[in-house]
Amino acid sequence: MAPAIGSSSAKEAGDKALKITSAAYADFESCLTTQAWASALHGDPVWAHKAIINVACSGRFSSDRTIAEYAAEIWNAKPCPVP
Repeated sequence: MAPAIGSSSAKEAGDKALKITSAAYADFESCLTTQAWASALHGDPVWAHKAIINVACSGRFSSDRTIAEYAAEIWNAKPCPVP
Protein backbone atom coordinates (compact mmCIF):
# COMPACT_ATOMS: atom_id res chain seq x y z
CA MET A 1 0.00 0.00 0.00
CA ALA A 2 1.32 3.44 -0.90
CA PRO A 3 1.98 5.89 1.93
CA ALA A 4 -0.74 8.47 2.57
CA ILE A 5 -0.19 11.83 0.92
CA GLY A 6 1.39 14.22 3.40
CA SER A 7 2.70 11.47 5.68
CA SER A 8 6.36 11.43 6.65
CA SER A 9 6.93 8.20 4.70
CA ALA A 10 5.41 9.82 1.58
CA LYS A 11 7.76 12.77 2.05
CA GLU A 12 10.72 10.41 2.43
CA ALA A 13 9.70 8.52 -0.72
CA GLY A 14 9.36 11.83 -2.58
CA ASP A 15 12.75 13.01 -1.31
CA LYS A 16 14.37 9.77 -2.48
CA ALA A 17 12.74 10.07 -5.91
CA LEU A 18 13.89 13.69 -6.15
CA LYS A 19 17.47 12.70 -5.31
CA ILE A 20 17.46 9.98 -7.97
CA THR A 21 15.95 12.34 -10.56
CA SER A 22 18.40 15.12 -9.67
CA ALA A 23 21.34 12.74 -10.01
CA ALA A 24 20.11 11.61 -13.44
CA TYR A 25 19.73 15.20 -14.64
CA ALA A 26 23.11 16.17 -13.22
CA ASP A 27 24.74 13.70 -15.62
CA PHE A 28 22.51 14.55 -18.58
CA GLU A 29 24.73 17.35 -19.95
CA SER A 30 27.71 14.99 -19.93
CA CYS A 31 25.64 12.41 -21.82
CA LEU A 32 24.68 14.99 -24.46
CA THR A 33 28.31 16.07 -24.87
CA THR A 34 29.48 12.48 -25.26
CA GLN A 35 26.67 11.73 -27.73
CA ALA A 36 27.65 14.76 -29.84
CA TRP A 37 31.28 13.59 -29.82
CA ALA A 38 30.27 10.04 -30.82
CA SER A 39 27.97 11.32 -33.57
CA ALA A 40 30.76 13.47 -35.02
CA LEU A 41 33.19 10.56 -34.85
CA HIS A 42 30.69 8.28 -36.61
CA GLY A 43 30.62 10.68 -39.57
CA ASP A 44 34.42 10.53 -39.85
CA PRO A 45 35.64 8.05 -42.52
CA VAL A 46 38.28 6.82 -40.07
CA TRP A 47 35.50 5.67 -37.70
CA ALA A 48 34.92 2.30 -39.42
CA HIS A 49 38.63 1.50 -39.16
CA LYS A 50 38.67 2.43 -35.46
CA ALA A 51 35.55 0.34 -34.81
CA ILE A 52 36.95 -2.74 -36.57
CA ILE A 53 40.29 -2.47 -34.73
CA ASN A 54 38.45 -2.04 -31.41
CA VAL A 55 36.38 -5.19 -31.95
CA ALA A 56 39.35 -7.19 -33.23
CA CYS A 57 41.42 -6.29 -30.17
CA SER A 58 38.67 -6.87 -27.62
CA GLY A 59 39.40 -10.57 -27.23
CA ARG A 60 37.09 -12.93 -25.42
CA PHE A 61 34.62 -11.35 -23.02
CA SER A 62 35.11 -12.30 -19.39
CA SER A 63 31.41 -13.17 -19.16
CA ASP A 64 31.95 -15.84 -21.85
CA ARG A 65 34.65 -17.46 -19.72
CA THR A 66 32.60 -17.11 -16.54
CA ILE A 67 29.54 -18.75 -18.10
CA ALA A 68 31.65 -21.56 -19.55
CA GLU A 69 33.30 -22.21 -16.17
CA TYR A 70 29.93 -22.15 -14.38
CA ALA A 71 28.42 -24.59 -16.88
CA ALA A 72 31.41 -26.95 -16.59
CA GLU A 73 31.96 -26.76 -12.82
CA ILE A 74 28.37 -26.58 -11.57
CA TRP A 75 26.40 -28.45 -14.22
CA ASN A 76 29.17 -30.62 -15.70
CA ALA A 77 28.01 -29.42 -19.11
CA LYS A 78 30.17 -29.76 -22.18
CA PRO A 79 30.34 -27.06 -24.88
CA CYS A 80 27.96 -27.56 -27.78
CA PRO A 81 29.69 -26.56 -31.02
CA VAL A 82 27.64 -24.44 -33.39
CA PRO A 83 28.13 -25.35 -37.05
